[in-house]
Amino acid sequence: MGRRNTSLYKLTFSAMCAALSFVLLYGGTMTAVLDMSSAVLSGLVTVVLLRECSRRHALCAVGVTFALTFILLHDKTVSVLYLGAGGVYPILKPTLDRVRRKWLSWALKLLCGGVIAGVYVAAIFLFVPAEAAPLLIPAGLFLGIVCILLYDVLLTRFRTVYELRLRRFIGRR
Repeated sequence: MGRRNTSLYKLTFSAMCAALSFVLLYGGTMTAVLDMSSAVLSGLVTVVLLRECSRRHALCAVGVTFALTFILLHDKTVSVLYLGAGGVYPILKPTLDRVRRKWLSWALKLLCGGVIAGVYVAAIFLFVPAEAAPLLIPAGLFLGIVCILLYDVLLTRFRTVYELRLRRFIGRR
């Protein structure tokens, strides 16, 4: 058990999580419909990394994964979606959950969801042909906010299941 606190363990675990996130995002770009699903699955990897290591290691792994996906993958919207929803939001979520007033916590989560949806719509404007983009703005913003709210509930439940049932399998020889 003392092995989990060493810096070498944290470094290798964060590198493995970054590699796993990259593989998940690469698999999501193989078909056009799995880009959001792969970002969500990579977000679950980020939750595990945040729990096992520190916030600094999680941010480094998210940065490495974003850089690799942005450079190596052909679909740039997946890397932008990962940066917002799969990378940064799971790291910010514990801070947002600690806000005492629930209405303020949910307002901040909605604001984060709006920012992530806005960045995703902007990425669609940059990387999708111009004739399809104007139809996607209102639908993309609305669906993005709804997906982030559902994603918030998923992250809470996954963290609970991970703490109670899955954590004992990580780090064992």
